[in-house]
Amino acid sequence: MTTNDLPSMCPAFDAYLQTDEYAVYLAAEIREYLKVPGLCTADVIKFRDKVLMKKALNGQVRAPRVYGSKDLFENRDLFPIVAKPRSYAGSKGVSILSSKEDLHEYLQANDVIMDDAIESFHEFSMNEVEFEEYVEGSIFHVDGLIFDNEIIFCRASQYLGKLLNYLKGEPVGSVSVGDRREQELWKEFVQQIHDVMRIPDGAFHLEAFLTNEGERVFLEIGARPGGGLIVSTIEKAIGLNLDEAHLQCQLGIIPIINDKSEVHYGWLMYPKEYYAESERRITEVRLPKAMPSSVMWSKVPEVGQSNTGSFSYINNLGSFVFVSEVNSQIYDDIEVLLRDYSVLW
Repeated sequence: MTTNDLPSMCPAFDAYLQTDEYAVYLAAEIREYLKVPGLCTADVIKFRDKVLMKKALNGQVRAPRVYGSKDLFENRDLFPIVAKPRSYAGSKGVSILSSKEDLHEYLQANDVIMDDAIESFHEFSMNEVEFEEYVEGSIFHVDGLIFDNEIIFCRASQYLGKLLNYLKGEPVGSVSVGDRREQELWKEFVQQIHDVMRIPDGAFHLEAFLTNEGERVFLEIGARPGGGLIVSTIEKAIGLNLDEAHLQCQLGIIPIINDKSEVHYGWLMYPKEYYAESERRITEVRLPKAMPSSVMWSKVPEVGQSNTGSFSYINNLGSFVFVSEVNSQIYDDIEVLLRDYSVLW
């Protein structure tokens, strides 16, 4: 028996689905191999390759410029720039380079392939890197659903803290956008992207900038639900599970959505020391005297647990989900936790 015999030996599948970023391309490969209907690799690669996804916008939506090697070595005025692996997520492997000297040091310290060709993309390659324009502005994530080629759910949230700094020990979170008009403008922005990229039926997770001048700038998009606490937060706030809805949309089942626009939500996570040279044990967990009123769910570590481990937003030193009818209450309650919550080791 060879691998070529497997498709004929496997039972017939109606669909092969996924909910994880790192399974988007793999699921498409399996569908092609087993001849299962659905999205193929040519359909999904633009939602995995950070270079190709910007190219797919065809200049119709503002996005960070992607620089080739010649640009960077000949023009100092392009700095600062962002270096990031083309196929990873969650700020993994991302660096900010402020000068040509930083670029040289980065290239010397990392086994990086500076290949400007789109065809160089490979899944899970840390050395295939894109270099893009550094954009100043607040970062937002927009999470939603596409069904029958239409946006049927769309909610924007603003990040608190920088995802890149989460790996450096700083907490990160987000709060849903409280202004209805701003929510509408984010949906219009998603529609512009959808018109060009054709987001497939299912969930999407968009990250974008809002500059000080009010310009919305595409950062990246995934054809799957958001990670970390995003799915559980939205479910606790309005009862919609984006993981389940993602699968329903792909199966032609329209999800039941009760979009309570008057309900606001947010989340906050504290990182472990993911790259610590040695493991240490937690000796104390300090909490506020009274848990803030908008905290609907929380999970904190126990004394004796490790303060380190492999990187994951779920593998952390504290998770908090906030739900309130008053948007500002969530911001106030997050400030209480940032001030009064800590983990010692």
